[in-house]
Amino acid sequence: MNDTAIFDILEKLNIKLLEDIEVTEAFEHEYLLNLSTKIAKWQALYSKKYREFKKAEEEKDSKFKELYLYYQYEYDLKLDKKELNTFIIADVEFRNIRSKCDDLETILNFIEKAIKTLENQNWSLKNRLEYMRVLGFVEQ
Repeated sequence: MNDTAIFDILEKLNIKLLEDIEVTEAFEHEYLLNLSTKIAKWQALYSKKYREFKKAEEEKDSKFKELYLYYQYEYDLKLDKKELNTFIIADVEFRNIRSKCDDLETILNFIEKAIKTLENQNWSLKNRLEYMRVLGFVEQ
């Protein structure tokens, strides 16, 4: 390859880079705003699901106490603690409540990871733009 061919390739790459920078500058604010909006929506959903989770946890604890008292005092047989737990865990209503709690906990974990991913995207874009500013491709 001769020098002019290399110079032409570098010139084309430079033009493409400048076009990318212009697009980046034009959409930086809008993209960050949209990203912040998405994060806010996910956080609102997290708050809603967290309240549901706490309510389900309270319901589970209440049902456990109710069943514990029933099997401890009103049940025909005298049960030790291990048998009590076995009977309580086998109860259909308690299993449904516990399943609901487990599902909500899984949903909360998913939402946390989604928020973290969006926040990382936000930082990646900011770091990329700052790096481009340091190199002098983007004005401050």
